[in-house]
Amino acid sequence: MKKILIKTLMIFCTVLLFVIPSQSIGDMKTRVLDGYYWSKQSFLWKLGFVEGWIEAGILLEELPIAVLNLVPQEGSSIKEIGRQVQYQRKIAKGFSKEKGVELYDLTFDQIVDTIDRVYSDPRVKTWEINEIMPLIRGRLKEGWTEKDQDEVIAYKIKEREFSKKFEKFDLMSESEKEKTLKEFRSLKKTKVLELLETY
Repeated sequence: MKKILIKTLMIFCTVLLFVIPSQSIGDMKTRVLDGYYWSKQSFLWKLGFVEGWIEAGILLEELPIAVLNLVPQEGSSIKEIGRQVQYQRKIAKGFSKEKGVELYDLTFDQIVDTIDRVYSDPRVKTWEINEIMPLIRGRLKEGWTEKDQDEVIAYKIKEREFSKKFEKFDLMSESEKEKTLKEFRSLKKTKVLELLETY
């Protein structure tokens, strides 16, 4: 029971990493882990980051079992508990794929090298690491080619542009709204979405 509590606490802390921006412990200024920050780090630091990221993925997939073991299952049959665990695992696996933390069967070197290559693209230099890791997973686990990756990056950039446009949507004229919606619908019909659905 003690091991389960410790693992649950570790998982909770891992989940917080997705929610709370990283901060410098020394001066507590907000530090963005983007391509500029990544490129300044030593190889050993990068290996440590990747090891932590992979560990987070493993813990995330174990979360359903840990939670269900902590919650009393009065009146539940073993079969029912098994179904709940399978369902929760499926959700956790989908989330870990989408966030790019399901990388545990790859070498650290492969992941570091791929992050370095992706961050060498000036279009994504300012993207935070949590936005890059799904691209890393797509490249290493889904078999994306460089062309596929390039199309995904271009799609994500356009998607960001639309997010900014939609913030000012109420201020647009009717013709501008119509044009924006038409462009957005055409973006959502692109072939790139097939790649993104494999996350």
